Amino acid sequence: MTQIKEFKIPCSINNQGSTVKVYMGNPDPDHNPISHQVEFLSKERGIAISQEILDTLDKLKEIASENGVPFVELCEYALKSLTPNSTATEITKNNEAVKAIESTKTDKSESKNTENTESI
Repeated sequence: MTQIKEFKIPCSINNQGSTVKVYMGNPDPDHNPISHQVEFLSKERGIAISQEILDTLDKLKEIASENGVPFVELCEYALKSLTPNSTATEITKNNEAVKAIESTKTDKSESKNTENTESI
């Protein structure tokens, strides 16, 4: 079952910082999670979402896939502290949830290594 959630992300409306609601679910592997919404918001509403934000969503999609966690859940943790002036760098580098998800990958591989040695 596909889970879709609403998120507020930083955007620019008439060159002023703001937020806009977007909806994300399980993204297509070949597209940015909000590519269609970005196109609509730009053409129909004059709302600009920075390439940095789009790249960050792609990075979150990659992290979720590599760690076997649902993309939407990772986004909930990573995007919950955003403000209109947040930068994508703050989302990925300074966000504790993303760091925690990335560290679980290390923990899982260490756990597998321990299991392999115990069975020998």
